[in-house]
Amino acid sequence: MVDKRDFDKILVNLLRKNPHFMNIALIDAEGIPISFAIKSRKYKIKPATLGSKTKVLLYLSKSFSKAMGLTAPIIQVRFFEEVALLLVNLKVVNLFLIIDIQGWPAKGKILYQSLGKLKNLLVKVEESKDDSLKSLFSGEKQEEFKISDISDKFLQIIAKNINSLNQIQIDPVKIDSKPAIEKNNPESYIQYFQTKLSSSKIIEGMCFENQGKELYKVENTSDGFKDAVKNLIETSKKELEIFEMGDPLWTINIFEKSELLILNKYGKIAKNEIYSGLLLENRMGNITEIMKNIYTVLNEIHSIQKDPYLETFIQNLEFIGFSVKDLNIKIQKALVKNNFELAESLYMRCANILVNEGKYSNAGDYYHRLGELYAKKEDLQKAEDSLLKASDFHLKGKNMEKAGDDFLKMGTLAKTLGDTSMAFDFLNKAVLYFKKSGSEEKIKQADVEIKNIREKVKKQLKEYIQSATGESIAFSYLEEKFKLSESALIEVFKSLFEENAIEGQINLIKKRYTKKKFGSKESIVGEETLSSEAYEMPEINLSAITQEKRSLENQLSRLENTFEDLNFPFEKYLEYENKLMRLNFLDQKSKIYSQSIDANTCGLCLKHFTKQDKISDCGNGHNFHLNCLKVWLENQNKCPICDANIFENLKTYYLDTLEIKDDLLSMQDLVKTMKIKVNNLERELNKKEEQIYLMKEYSAKDKSIFEKLMTERDNKHLLEKELKKSNQLIQELRSILEVIKK
Repeated sequence: MVDKRDFDKILVNLLRKNPHFMNIALIDAEGIPISFAIKSRKYKIKPATLGSKTKVLLYLSKSFSKAMGLTAPIIQVRFFEEVALLLVNLKVVNLFLIIDIQGWPAKGKILYQSLGKLKNLLVKVEESKDDSLKSLFSGEKQEEFKISDISDKFLQIIAKNINSLNQIQIDPVKIDSKPAIEKNNPESYIQYFQTKLSSSKIIEGMCFENQGKELYKVENTSDGFKDAVKNLIETSKKELEIFEMGDPLWTINIFEKSELLILNKYGKIAKNEIYSGLLLENRMGNITEIMKNIYTVLNEIHSIQKDPYLETFIQNLEFIGFSVKDLNIKIQKALVKNNFELAESLYMRCANILVNEGKYSNAGDYYHRLGELYAKKEDLQKAEDSLLKASDFHLKGKNMEKAGDDFLKMGTLAKTLGDTSMAFDFLNKAVLYFKKSGSEEKIKQADVEIKNIREKVKKQLKEYIQSATGESIAFSYLEEKFKLSESALIEVFKSLFEENAIEGQINLIKKRYTKKKFGSKESIVGEETLSSEAYEMPEINLSAITQEKRSLENQLSRLENTFEDLNFPFEKYLEYENKLMRLNFLDQKSKIYSQSIDANTCGLCLKHFTKQDKISDCGNGHNFHLNCLKVWLENQNKCPICDANIFENLKTYYLDTLEIKDDLLSMQDLVKTMKIKVNNLERELNKKEEQIYLMKEYSAKDKSIFEKLMTERDNKHLLEKELKKSNQLIQELRSILEVIKK
């Protein structure tokens, strides 16, 4: 049986495969969303609103097709300033996508694979006649065709047409010092349009003012073409306002039988807007030729009247049609004018084009330059993020030296931000990648940076220790104060001891510095035990924990949805409890490993110990407040850090003496607590078994009553769905009626 979640899975996978897909929905012939997935909340679109608006857009395009004697469009693309809205018509259902313009083009191959999976699911729905999805086959659509009639060839046509949109290429144009048109002079516009937009490839076409005056008309253009185009542009704009994406800049409708419609505006003559509609044969190269002409016209008009709309439209076409080489020229011009915002978007666009072409190392170069741009603007956090992306792409492109450059730059930025720990980390990674690339000069450069940071920290640490009044200082405090990792702090202390710059001792077991030496004349105590695992965090795969948590959450959700079933077995409740306990355990584990835990920190509440605290040790050197551990042991018997069995070697001590001793009384208390817990669980188990027996008896006697109740409940759900659908249909019909009246 096909479930709605099967559709959800396909849409979510499609979002994951393409980082620039922002929203996706599957909408049936009646405008009702079957599935909806969202990755960006920038555009707040409710599924019901999306469904109703999609239905209106489809109605408008079908009305145009009918007036022009065309089949319904199979693809509609509306380009906005920041996004493209893609609507794919699978006849019985429609795929709706919002795509970040930075990531255009949409890959036809990925869409083809997903459409094939959707088709297979729809065939199963059709064969099963599942009531929950029967709206897919309601109305006239059922009489027109079957889902099995959607051939692979039809899906290939969709993928081919999407790929053809990906191949639009536009070249920069030069505008003569003497404009070809005059501002506010309609006659000059007429002559110019006739020169630039005349093409044997245009079947029907027209440019006209919104008041109706024709500026250009292709021979044999039908009388109703102008009204149909005007209605399609104006009404679509109104219907899309609710999405808050701005005005659609240009629209492409692709029809099944090789026709293609391009709609756009050319700004204004005086106060009248200029509309354009061009219907042409959908052949390779046709769309590129026409879009080049449109781009030239836009630049010519923009040269005589500075219109923000035209400027946005021109930039949009350049984003989609310019090569990396042409975009580079625009980047340089933007930087000269200090237009950092435009330069930033162009850098990312170049990187995305190169990623689509598989040129990962080159893409990394652009992210590196973008990081340097952010650094120049003193936006250091964005600079670091961009450089991290640069390093990812350089490593993917197997360019170790450039990856080292990325980390070297990040290290200097972290140093500027005062994050010494991150600076050391990045610079050490830089050295690692420089060694892999064999770049000796770069290694020396990174080593100099590391040495400079260490010398600066040494000086600050020395001054702090000399001025401190306390006799003992915890590592955790010094790590936080000087933004150092524990290993870096130890290295700094070693260097200070070697230079006789400070006196005293560091205890690597207790994680403390003392101004006087205790029990040993050595400056470093416990170094021989540091390599053991007693005080180190064991290796852990956080991504594996995250995946297991997600899996558990899904399983728990499914179990919760079935709790209302009277025949739900008690074993499932126990399974639910166990999974919930495991999820809580993993939550605590991931929380611990996202923090910096040391021997002076409780591994459960993550707070530092005080001298009055009673502390328990799991046996592997991982410490907890005794009270925290008691609560933990009510549901778990393993250490949350290393998974060791806590009962095997539990020890407790007081921090002020640091003398470890067995606490038999505490052990007895814990054992008593656990015994009480076990007894309570046994009593609960007996009660549940009695309930199961009674429920089975009741079920056997009154099975018919139960079945009636379930039938009535199902009927109620169906009636509620039909009522909701009817109300929505009434609203849509009113909306369509208003459109028809206009």
